[in-house]
Amino acid sequence: MSARTARPDAAPGRLFGRFLALLTAATIAGGVTGCAAVTPRPETVIPKEAPQFAPGIPAEAQQLTVRYVHDGDTLFVNDGAGMERKVRLIGVDTPELLPEPECFADNATNRLRELLPEGSTVWAASDVEPFDRYGRALLYMWTREGVFVNLTLVSEGYAEAIRVGENDAWWPELRAAEAAAQNASEGRWGACGL
Repeated sequence: MSARTARPDAAPGRLFGRFLALLTAATIAGGVTGCAAVTPRPETVIPKEAPQFAPGIPAEAQQLTVRYVHDGDTLFVNDGAGMERKVRLIGVDTPELLPEPECFADNATNRLRELLPEGSTVWAASDVEPFDRYGRALLYMWTREGVFVNLTLVSEGYAEAIRVGENDAWWPELRAAEAAAQNASEGRWGACGL
């Protein structure tokens, strides 16, 4: 997959920069629901730019570290400033683990853990809306090698494609991947009788 260019109405990195500023302000003011309130260190580290060795990673993506995968579409990450945040992957919906595991929920969670193991570097970019109604950061993510995680989960049948608010920069690709996975009975589409 080639790198996606930034929206014409947004300078590269502008949306993610705005996202980081909002997250920092919310954390200092008392925390965002689902995010740990961490006082930033005075020597705040600005995340590095995306590496050149991974052509699938957009230029505006920022580096994060995976702390814990909660389920197939939700995880916790740390940024370069030492702040932890809860992330909801944009454009994907995986089966729920709680209160009772839905068909393929464990599979989706395990696949996300394979793609993004604890301690691994991940590259993330936001879209139009940086947070959902629960205060989770809404992000697209790529592995260090340039694998687009959101698209991989959909194309392998672990997730369905969904539009999340106005966040639709990758909607055509996600929807096409879902149609292909359904037609091929990949993952949950074959295992769960969908």
